[in-house]
Amino acid sequence: MKILNWNSQRRHKEWCHLAFIAPRELLGELHCHDFCEVFMTLCPDIVHYINGRREVLPVHTVMLIRPEDTHSFEAPKNIPDNQTIMFNLTFSTEIIEDMRVRIFDGDPDFWGGKAPYPTSFMPTDEEAERLLNDAKKLMYSKWTRFNAERFLFNLLHILESREFNRDTVTPVWLQHACVKINEPQNLRKGLDKFYELCGRSREHISRELKRCTGISPVELLAKARTDYAARLLLSTSMELHEIAFECGFQNLSYFFATFKKYYSTTPRKYRMKSQNNII
Repeated sequence: MKILNWNSQRRHKEWCHLAFIAPRELLGELHCHDFCEVFMTLCPDIVHYINGRREVLPVHTVMLIRPEDTHSFEAPKNIPDNQTIMFNLTFSTEIIEDMRVRIFDGDPDFWGGKAPYPTSFMPTDEEAERLLNDAKKLMYSKWTRFNAERFLFNLLHILESREFNRDTVTPVWLQHACVKINEPQNLRKGLDKFYELCGRSREHISRELKRCTGISPVELLAKARTDYAARLLLSTSMELHEIAFECGFQNLSYFFATFKKYYSTTPRKYRMKSQNNII
């Protein structure tokens, strides 16, 4: 197995190294390293072999790699050799260890801790665009510690918003489906669309979702629809029945009951409070 060394990656006392990678540049040889790494896929179906497990990664998968992780990649088929399919940031472990102590109170689970597999998450399309823009800015900046940490703080801020149980390993296919179901066109299609996005049996999906989040697919969809309704109440003048339909609720009574369950008030009162700057 190949072991990559930070000193061979580092140039001119730089604190990080960023690369936009094409298929011909993917490291297909199993390897580990003495530095940290984070990557985001820019196309679907990159095969990732990680700590003995094979994963097919959706587009915009973000993964936080630790020095002890052993992994390799396989490019998707029918992708031109010169097409950029991921970006990869490598950096000294000193940055992570300092952030662990200075910012995260010595949290042993920071940057994946000792879990069997590294932390991964699926940003929304908007978040992915921000991360990609951050990477492009970093690419043409000096690779100083300040610029490296600024990129990492922005990334970790997105990660902290996720509701998955940090003590479990959440499959990337499930993270992908949980992000995509929040898109309005998918919310309107309901549970069948969620199962389609997962691409697994319904029993397996329900079991994995319960293990990772503590809720069922029905509860996940209801919360996603209600949160979208709350955003529409604050940002539009749509009638309540229009909002209910837009969010996928076919029954007004169920919409009202579900909204009150999660927001402890009715949709109308929620909108009125926001207009009076009480929320």
